[in-house]
Amino acid sequence: MPIPFLTGLGRVLDTAVGSDRWEGVPGWETRTGYTDREGRPRGYDEIYGAVIHTTESDDSAFAKAAAGDRAYRDAQAPTLDVVTDRWGTRGAHTYNMLIARDGTVRLIAAGPGWQAGHGTWPTKVAGPNPGVRDGEANFHTIGISMDANGSAWPVTEAQLVTLVKILVQLKREWAPDRFEVMMHGEWQPVGFPGAEGRTDPTRVPGGWDAIRKAVAAGAWPVQPKPAPPTPAATTARPAPATGTYTVRPGDTLGRIAKAHGTTWQALAKLNALADPHLIEVGQRLRVPALPTHTVAKGEGLWGIARQHGLTVDQLANLNGLTRTSTIHPGQTLRVA
Repeated sequence: MPIPFLTGLGRVLDTAVGSDRWEGVPGWETRTGYTDREGRPRGYDEIYGAVIHTTESDDSAFAKAAAGDRAYRDAQAPTLDVVTDRWGTRGAHTYNMLIARDGTVRLIAAGPGWQAGHGTWPTKVAGPNPGVRDGEANFHTIGISMDANGSAWPVTEAQLVTLVKILVQLKREWAPDRFEVMMHGEWQPVGFPGAEGRTDPTRVPGGWDAIRKAVAAGAWPVQPKPAPPTPAATTARPAPATGTYTVRPGDTLGRIAKAHGTTWQALAKLNALADPHLIEVGQRLRVPALPTHTVAKGEGLWGIARQHGLTVDQLANLNGLTRTSTIHPGQTLRVA
């Protein structure tokens, strides 16, 4: 029997995902893509299932929205303006619901949109045709899409979890005896006469049947998150390597620290100095070991400098050399 508008979809979403996980696009209760012969808004005929989609928007749309581009009002659902026909260039909205990247839902319409296209009832996966004529799935199925594509922005686990929750609730509440779940590419397959030929939803882990299996099981199988390493399993970091330095006339702790890439406070702590101002000529201090490079056969100052992100002059100055100095295999050079 005719079901003019699916205004109960809001209640379904409240139960399936919670009232804080969905929002209605203004006007959703009366939005439809069709009128009857008298020009009045047309609703649905008998509902027999849902057609599942992915939006297949360009990678650039997802990337720009994620980066905060103001052209996209909804960062989690960058295709929303297109599928609601915000600018009136398409003729009608597309789906009833759009599932955003984070698994939240945008409820677009209680009336039929232009979602399924020209196709035929897929008996192999949906069983005997209950009387839906070719090309008329829009009046007998609910269109649900995940904002994703088959390229760099595939469906997320959050989207699949939400999708299955919605389908389970629709089947439980509205049509326990006959509510079929079919994919857009099953209703309008490649090669069907007069059809564009669809392959979505794309990149669903386990394929399209995985969605139907999850609905039958009552939930999408969430992959466990790897447990953080326990303290006992954490490998202790080795103590920083140190060397020694003999204090010379005119030295200060700050000058010595700077020469060894550290601070005077760290140097005082490393040597347990009660007064960092009292150091004596000839005193041996522990200092952080400086990174070095052992010269190999055939190496020169220019090549070694490039390896360590230095200029040849910087490398020479660190080692009391000039850029034309000769170095020998086995020689140790400071590189910081």
